[in-house]
Amino acid sequence: MPSNKNLLQQSSSNIQLSADSDLKPKITIGFQLAKILKLKRRFIDIEMKELGLSRTGWQVLFWLTILAPCSQKELLKNLDIDAGHLARVLEEFEQKKYIVRSQIEGDRRSLLIQITQYSQQNLIPHMQATINKENTILLNGINEENKILLFKLLAQVEENVESVLTTYIIKDAENNG
Repeated sequence: MPSNKNLLQQSSSNIQLSADSDLKPKITIGFQLAKILKLKRRFIDIEMKELGLSRTGWQVLFWLTILAPCSQKELLKNLDIDAGHLARVLEEFEQKKYIVRSQIEGDRRSLLIQITQYSQQNLIPHMQATINKENTILLNGINEENKILLFKLLAQVEENVESVLTTYIIKDAENNG
């Protein structure tokens, strides 16, 4: 099994450089991650289709399994959709008895979202099995040491992006405030 150093050397040697550039990679780590994300979403879309859940639907359901009970605002922070789209999905979920929404005590404008027993018995097990299957596929052929390293590296990448975004948001607020 190759060492971490060898894996990094192999990975960096796979990045092709443009002849007319000064070492600008054609594919960046961000684009590679986006490509993987697109493929994994497609896989889950296919697996969740039998439950009648769209991509947005299964993503909402996934985040509810982690966050619920939660407010719509909390849920929205983890999704890449606008508030109106989320409201429509939640309305559909409520009609199908996947969720219940109730008033948050002391906040007349916010609703608490909870997963129903129906979802827990009929949707969540299939979704969890799909996510476990996806994880197995994603990590196939990677030993435990490298899995741990991968998670640490991805956490660092996430932290790097969040840090820069926070700086941009603060600067934007200062310039517009």
